[in-house]
Amino acid sequence: MQTRAATHMISGAKLHKENEQELVVRPAGAAWLTPVLGGGLFLFLAILLVLGGRSTVLFAVMPLALAVLSVTHYPLSAQVTFDFPAQQATYTADYLIHLPRRVEVRLPLTHIARVGLRPVRFGKSHIADIILMDGSRIVVEFQRRQAEAERLVQRLVALAGTEAAPELNSPKRMAEVATTETRSVMLRELRSWGIWLLVMGGAQMIA
Repeated sequence: MQTRAATHMISGAKLHKENEQELVVRPAGAAWLTPVLGGGLFLFLAILLVLGGRSTVLFAVMPLALAVLSVTHYPLSAQVTFDFPAQQATYTADYLIHLPRRVEVRLPLTHIARVGLRPVRFGKSHIADIILMDGSRIVVEFQRRQAEAERLVQRLVALAGTEAAPELNSPKRMAEVATTETRSVMLRELRSWGIWLLVMGGAQMIA
């Protein structure tokens, strides 16, 4: 279990293995396309703008920031496994540029505090939101695979019948989860604002 709340995401997810003992979720396509091709294209565009002279240097800041975002925030591969006999969930992700380059989180299934299903993008995508007891969350975006998202949520919601249910659903525990979740969101927002302020400061210095 992590000591610091974090958000782990799988985009374009698909149930690759589904039986009574195990659920395995990972991207339906090649996850490495976003960090490798996306980062490479944005970096190439930034270099072209820099080579274009003083009049285009300022415009290179945005594609350069997008290139950095692509290679640091999007994993080359990601997978989450729910092992029901062992009562354990394992999330793994490998990054091109990240500290650490491999992220691995193991936790008991009883540490899942809440599970929800929410549509986004006008109902064209469906997200299974798995919130852990420390405020961390595993966000699984199934895109148009609504049936698979519903099956995953139903399997995890069934954990409410375990012996840990009274503790997980107690007002005190739910208040703790809400507090850590709010803190996690605030830290992400502050980090995002800090990055953009640094980018804008660099752009102003170049200008």
